[in-house]
Amino acid sequence: MTLHVEQRGSGPNLILLHGWGMNSAIWESVANRLAERFSLYLVDLPGYGLSQPAELITFDETCEQLSRILPEGIWLGWSMGGLLALQIALRCPSQVSKLITVASTATFVERKQWPGIKPDVLAFFAQGLTQDYRKTLDRFLAIQTLGSPRAKADIQQIRHQLQQRPEPALTHLNQGIEWLKTIDLRSGLSSLQVPWLQIFGALDSLVPKQAMPAHLQYRNIQQQLIAKASHAPFISHPREFVESIENFLFS
Repeated sequence: MTLHVEQRGSGPNLILLHGWGMNSAIWESVANRLAERFSLYLVDLPGYGLSQPAELITFDETCEQLSRILPEGIWLGWSMGGLLALQIALRCPSQVSKLITVASTATFVERKQWPGIKPDVLAFFAQGLTQDYRKTLDRFLAIQTLGSPRAKADIQQIRHQLQQRPEPALTHLNQGIEWLKTIDLRSGLSSLQVPWLQIFGALDSLVPKQAMPAHLQYRNIQQQLIAKASHAPFISHPREFVESIENFLFS
């Protein structure tokens, strides 16, 4: 697997996995502060950023190889990266001391008695990728910040960070959409062995806060809702985001 990983800071290992269409530069607003207390591993997922070119492999194979290449520690995944981190915690619990997911649930699509992304939203993005994927990514950025009182500034910051690395591979963007449509990890949650913090944005239109109660039937879960944040709370509310992590890990 071609995998670009930047290491920064010192302390317990903290592995950060970005979301769909993004790269590890997305963490810049919080990386320096986190590096004061952690050894960060900022990962460009296969097919994204500097982890190109990359072979197209399945979701489970991706999780297996990430767990093999990256060290044991605290795994933090945002959006699609949260799905990967959760699966690694389920499949390789010895690799994950604690789990943190951000704007991420055990299955993303809205299902019976399960709030989530409307299937037609993902279908819209899948179709857009075949027509004009740069425009589609711009629309995705706009949805991520929808409702945030500083949406324009958030979009500009995200776009600036993404431009620090090469554009993602179209094959992997299409695969990521398919993962978001089909991956469902709910059946494994009752066996989750590690402490799990879920961070949500109260204004998130992609992963709604209404999904929070559905997870509370499972053990080892703590939840944090950041008011006035949308899908990228570490961009709009970096201080509250880092404090949520530190409270979970050190309190």
